[in-house]
Amino acid sequence: MPSGVIFVIHIPSSNYEHILRFGKPKDLVPVEESTIKPARLAVELRNKKSRSIPIHLTQQYYNEGYSQPLDNIDECDEVFTMENILQELLSKLHVERVVWTSDKAGNYFEIVFPLPTGDQCETMLHCLTQLGIGVRCKSIVSVLPCNVVHSATPNEEITDDTAMRKSEDATRWRNFVESIRSKLTVKQVVDGVRGGGELSFDYLTLIITAE
Repeated sequence: MPSGVIFVIHIPSSNYEHILRFGKPKDLVPVEESTIKPARLAVELRNKKSRSIPIHLTQQYYNEGYSQPLDNIDECDEVFTMENILQELLSKLHVERVVWTSDKAGNYFEIVFPLPTGDQCETMLHCLTQLGIGVRCKSIVSVLPCNVVHSATPNEEITDDTAMRKSEDATRWRNFVESIRSKLTVKQVVDGVRGGGELSFDYLTLIITAE
């Protein structure tokens, strides 16, 4: 029963993050009218050789001549939202069982997912901090410890040894149950004999009356 943690992350939606950054909602432009080709986000994580994990974002456009730094971003520039960054990060770190929930107003997302303790948990915390999640735009990162975690494992391949082991376990369990039943039966018989051998008030009254 290994221990683990539950990550609970709150981030603003893309539109509300735009309001927090620039003070007004993002203008929605129909796809067919947009002249800007869509950007592709990549969160690059190199192999962990120390506690300092290099992380950076790359902005790749289909028109190869475009190369814009991420510093000094204004409203006219394409901005990586926390929503996009977190989706890409979870994909890069192969995190499964992720639940996204939106609030009633549609301003925030709550993202919940479990992780085992250790390097995977530390890597996630480091990446979130480096990417600004839990640091800016009213985002929150909470980590809840879990002392006991039960997790389903993939079905193991059925082999002769596995089948024999399961059969032996089932036999031992049946023998254990039968022994318990036998002990209960013996106890019930003994209790019945003891109960029959005791002189009760009703029995004594019956003897005296009969005499």
